[in-house]
Amino acid sequence: MAQFMFSQEEKDDKEIVKDAFVAYDGYVAKKDFENAANAIVPSFFESMPKDQYLKMMGEIYENPGMNITIHPAEDIVIGDIQEVGEMYYATITYSCMKDIEYHAKKGDSPEKSRTKLSTVKIFFKDTYGAENVMFNEEASQFEIKTSNEAYAVSSNKINWKFLAVDLDGMERIYGKILPEEYYTVPIVEE
Repeated sequence: MAQFMFSQEEKDDKEIVKDAFVAYDGYVAKKDFENAANAIVPSFFESMPKDQYLKMMGEIYENPGMNITIHPAEDIVIGDIQEVGEMYYATITYSCMKDIEYHAKKGDSPEKSRTKLSTVKIFFKDTYGAENVMFNEEASQFEIKTSNEAYAVSSNKINWKFLAVDLDGMERIYGKILPEEYYTVPIVEE
């Protein structure tokens, strides 16, 4: 009688994508943007140089007016892996919690601080949906739940790189990187 044994180390393709994405997301959650950049599709940096990307991420997440804590991704769903040309692609959907502690600017009057905070609240609610934004007045902290999408790209279904679709204005860059059959840039009404 033939005996078939399968190693628990063997993983299906979607599990490989998920494991690689969790590692990438871990770098983002730790604000280790240098290592996170190493997990981004290299051709992304043809449209935005890596040093510019790192500077932008630093400016966003190391803002002196806000202390941002990024929690690891949850509810990760890997879509079907599709082969287009010689590359493989998968869509990833996930949610993420962000805690954003708001700090009033030193020297601002109480009224100006309240106005700025009100503007930030409106921005977050418009951006993420009012139902996804909670504000703790006592701690001056936002809790924001985001729903996100990313793309996984690989030439061999083992080594995956990512494009996280969470930065406004990046859609056109992604449209240059991902094949038309797989990704269509949304039409922007002007």
